[in-house]
Amino acid sequence: MKRIAMTLVALVALTLTVMGQTISEGIYIIKYATQSDYVLTVKNGEVGDGNPLSVEKWKGGKAQQWKITVQNNCIVIRSMLDNNYVVDVNNYTPVDGREVYIYSFHGDTNQQWRIKSQGGSKVELLSEADHSFALTVVSGGLTQTYKDNGKNSQMWIFQRADGTTSTTPTTPTTAGGPSSYIKAPQNLEAYRNKVGQTFTFLVTAANEGSIWGGKNYIYSDNSDLARACRHSVLGKNHTNKVIVKILADQGSYPSYKHNGITSSQRGAWKGAYQIIGIPRTYVTSTDMSKYRNYLYEQVVVRVTGRRTGTVYGRNTGWGYMDKSDLATAAVHAGILKDGQTAYLTVRINPGSPRYDAAKMNKIQSRAYGKGEGTFKIVKASQTCPSNLSAATIR
Repeated sequence: MKRIAMTLVALVALTLTVMGQTISEGIYIIKYATQSDYVLTVKNGEVGDGNPLSVEKWKGGKAQQWKITVQNNCIVIRSMLDNNYVVDVNNYTPVDGREVYIYSFHGDTNQQWRIKSQGGSKVELLSEADHSFALTVVSGGLTQTYKDNGKNSQMWIFQRADGTTSTTPTTPTTAGGPSSYIKAPQNLEAYRNKVGQTFTFLVTAANEGSIWGGKNYIYSDNSDLARACRHSVLGKNHTNKVIVKILADQGSYPSYKHNGITSSQRGAWKGAYQIIGIPRTYVTSTDMSKYRNYLYEQVVVRVTGRRTGTVYGRNTGWGYMDKSDLATAAVHAGILKDGQTAYLTVRINPGSPRYDAAKMNKIQSRAYGKGEGTFKIVKASQTCPSNLSAATIR
């Protein structure tokens, strides 16, 4: 099967820098490097959820132009036919042959890409859902993801729509930086004119407040945001960054019970919002103290359990002191067995005034005084989670 892969870009602020070159947000043509008169194209020039992509001879027009924007230190590739439609990996799983098409923007990692420089102006485009898979064109010119192989069929060139060629930077394998956030308002009525946009708020779950709706985490925009987060994705008294999408009125907001809370119902209103989840980033280091600036977020990391490290505290309350050995902490908490490998979702918490010793699963943790940072292991998965931009505390 002939295939073409595309690997993606890491962005710093509104630009990316590699080998002294930069790429900034803007409008680009994405050229197939081995046949540069062929470019990434919205097939048949029509946007819609699931509409295919293809590599076609350059003809001009919006179907062959892309707006590059920055999200979570990656790029989002938006169609100039409609910027709400982006390049998306269909129901990502780490296997060859996943279809890549156009889909309405929701912000998950299967819609984010990192750029891997291959020298000069050539790059690969790697999926943020799993950096080992690259965007690939298969026979017939359609696009799928395949394992990154670095061959010519996976090379791309970003060219500004004004004709300027841009090189792009090598993507770091560790996270580039935490999500920026806005202090949570009481409700989101003031955001009605921002339909389709997503925002990250710092929220402390509330035990009181009025909310309407909640099915699929959609609420009328006069619903108390802190209470809605407790109803949907946050544990009791938890403080987290939470991603929220602004929606138009949904027509009705039926009562819905979740997390032990029953919301109220109402009919049509003036606006709505949907709680997407908690920012979650794939990282490669198991030293959780490196991620203190990801406070109130979650990270995902591949870990093999062991018994030989040192741990401080336990996986209750805020969790372990962040200088603890993560692989041993996972066995201590009973989340992994010795020698078992999995992807851990880890919540980054603030420091604690003390960490108590506890013997669990035949491992004795140590007590510790005041710590600068804490982590709590949320869960283990055998495959890398597909929606790394958002997570839910259960």
